[in-house]
Amino acid sequence: QRHGLEFRGTFSPYHGIAVSLAIPILVHRQLNWKQGNGFHYDPVSARPTLAGGEALQPAALEASAASLRRFGPGDVRLGFRIAPFAQHGLPSRVAPINLAFDIELRFPSGANPIDTREDGSGFAGLGGPGLRLGATASRQFGPAETYLSLHYRHNGGYEVAGQSATATDETSFTAGDSLHLGVGTEIMAFHDQEKGRWVRMDLQLTASYLGPRDTVSGLQLPTTLAATLGQRAKISERVEAGGDFSLWVSPTEKLALHFDIGASWLSPHSVERHSTNAYSVRTRNGSIGLRWGAGVRAHFR
Repeated sequence: QRHGLEFRGTFSPYHGIAVSLAIPILVHRQLNWKQGNGFHYDPVSARPTLAGGEALQPAALEASAASLRRFGPGDVRLGFRIAPFAQHGLPSRVAPINLAFDIELRFPSGANPIDTREDGSGFAGLGGPGLRLGATASRQFGPAETYLSLHYRHNGGYEVAGQSATATDETSFTAGDSLHLGVGTEIMAFHDQEKGRWVRMDLQLTASYLGPRDTVSGLQLPTTLAATLGQRAKISERVEAGGDFSLWVSPTEKLALHFDIGASWLSPHSVERHSTNAYSVRTRNGSIGLRWGAGVRAHFR
């Protein structure tokens, strides 16, 4: 479960240029295990395994380090959007399509996902600094605007304080890069230009590649082996596909409300991978995630 808020401000110093600042707040994030098994030795594979192990009691699942609660301020992001050409709205730069480029810097203001507070709770940040590069192309067809977007995210490494990650006491971790592709259509269902009122719908399909990232044994699974507890582990690369629907309603030219709902499918992947002599735990086929959100946007001129 994840619940959060985001405060975002955007202003345009010149035609075709936008600057934005986003401040995320994580209210609550927690991994809740409904059921889980303990480790036992599999003589066939000659490795420890969770499959067929003794079922863990509810008290053990609740006390697991993987069920720690995360909250607090996240990583602040500073973004820049440049639209060199557009079908309309940009003086002297009219083009057959709308074309925009994005650059976003992420600052590690939210700490990292491995360190914990004195009370045992976790932080909201991704660890190191980040950079997002993206491009979006779109074209209007009557009341609809079809678009295609491609974004690359680089997540820098980070240091973990007070955590012996491996037997060699390495404390440098990587968060993994990702590549995101989106295609969708915005439909203007209603538009009253005189009063500045409108209703808009956005349908989008997405596909993402998420690179491998570092973690620590004990933060992903409901139980772990004493010999690997606290040691470095890997969350393997995976593919995510999803769909989103957004409804925007503007009752006045200065105010807009939006409601979002989406679903995603995550490919099977290792959530805690050690060496071949230890163990590797993979997710099941068909992992599905659901999300929803709502927001308010005020416009000042």
